This record gives sequence, structure tokens and C-alpha cells, in this order.
Amino acid sequence: MTFESIHYNLVTLNPRFLSLFVDFKGCSLVDQGVEESSILLTFFAFIGIVVLWVLFYMLFSTIKVIAFHYIFGVPQFSLIYRFTPKISRLAYKVIGCHIVVADGGDRRGQYVFLISYLKRRFPKEGSMDLKAIPKLHQVYKDTHKVFKLLNKHLDEEHKLQFIDFMVDLAFFNEKLSRREVRLIYEAGEMFGIPQNEVKSILSMRYKFYQDKQRREQEQRRKSRVTRRPSVNLKKQALQILGLSPTVKDFNEVKKAYRNMAKKHHPDRFHNDSEQEREKAHERFTAINTAYEYLEQILK
Repeated sequence: MTFESIHYNLVTLNPRFLSLFVDFKGCSLVDQGVEESSILLTFFAFIGIVVLWVLFYMLFSTIKVIAFHYIFGVPQFSLIYRFTPKISRLAYKVIGCHIVVADGGDRRGQYVFLISYLKRRFPKEGSMDLKAIPKLHQVYKDTHKVFKLLNKHLDEEHKLQFIDFMVDLAFFNEKLSRREVRLIYEAGEMFGIPQNEVKSILSMRYKFYQDKQRREQEQRRKSRVTRRPSVNLKKQALQILGLSPTVKDFNEVKKAYRNMAKKHHPDRFHNDSEQEREKAHERFTAINTAYEYLEQILK
């Protein structure tokens, strides 16, 4: 029954209406095709603009590098140029300048260290423009390019030597800033040096400077002891122990020290107030200091 109803409706349908319906569907298909074509054209136009912009940027960057290198005489860290000792020295100067400005300590001392190192490292490369060194971090802001160039041309030994140079310069003030550590790890990552190895270098260098500082302090202490004793200090130390300024026998000093130590030992004041205990501790410290001083100059 259903099929018969459909057949009747189709047969009795106005042919003109069918023709209009077909024309309308045809127009819709044509419009849809035109719309799809316009979308495709827009897409390809966008891709073309992007490609042209990338090509223009690459061409502009290449022309800029060539112009700076050949016309203005400014060395560039580019892989298209030959790696010379002059470029290598410039890399040391640029990274050294970045290390110096990364720390807020004694920059003058670090610059002196950097210049002396470069003179020893590159003795045949002639004089340097010392006034330009503190400004190199502004001219060459991209340290990644410098590390990339060095990674291509340096062998493993010289890469480690460059890391040592950075660590020595950073440790000149006997402390490291976060920016200095970040630069050192950036160089190690670019050179393919494991992070653990870079950390080991930093730890060993930190221990070395700690030992160096300890030795210097010990040397200063010995120099103070061996220095000609001050009459005023000697007189003051004898007065603390209750002795006459004319005493020269160390046995008398030792005897006086024992008596004063027993008399003013902090343990005898453990039942007193906190203020009294602090005073007793200060007196006992002064007695020991006076005795050690007299022991060095009279014994």
C-alpha cells in the first residue's frame, strides 16, 4: 500500500515543479563547489604568504650576517665562516663578559682575570680593545650561537677546557650566582657533556676554593703571630692575667692563667642569672685569648 501511494504521488506531481526542484539542487551544488574552491584558494594563499615570509626572513638574516661580517667588519658566530683563532678568542671574550655581568660582585677583578687569561691563551692574536670587552654581552646577546659554533669546531679536550675557563671566571668571587650556573650548564648541554659531569666539576672547584680560602686564612693567622708583637697588646694581655708589664718568664704566665681560669670558669656561675653567666663566659674567653697570645710571643 505504501509503495502504491508513493508511485501515485510521483506520477501526479507537476513536472514544472520537478524541473524547478532539479534546477534548485543543481544551483546548490554549483554554489557549494564555488565555496569549496574559494576556501582552497584562501588556504593556498595563506601557505604561500607564510613560505614567502620565511624565505624573506632567511634571506634578510643571511644578508645581515654578511653585511656585518664583510662591510662593517664585525665578526659573526656563523657556521658559514671559517673558524679562526680570532673567532675563538672572541667566543672566550663574549662568554666571559656574560659570566661577569651575571654576577653582582667584583666585576673589575673578574675583567682583569678575563683579560690576563686571554693574553695567556691567545698570545699570537695581537692586542685587544679593552674598552669594548664590557659591552660584548650587549652586542652578542645570543650565547646559544656561540656555544653551537664552539661545539662544531672544538674537540672534547678543548670543550672541557672551555668549561674550566667558565668555572674559574665564575668562581673568581668565590661564589656562584644562578645566572652563572645556568650559563655553565647551557654550555655543557650544547657540548654534549653530561649534567652529572658538569656538576662534578663545579663541586671539585668549590672544594678547591674552600681549601684555598682555608689556607689563606691560616697563612694570615701565622703572619699575625710571627709579626713583631705590639707592646700595647702584650701589656693588655698581662693585665688581663693580673701580671706586671715587666714579666718575661712564661712559667709565671702559665701559673697566673691557671689561677684566673679556675676563678672565672663559667661552670662556677651556672646557678647565677643568664646575664652573669654571659659575663663570666666573656671573661673566660678573654683570659684564654690573652694566654694564647703570650704563649706565642714569650714561649
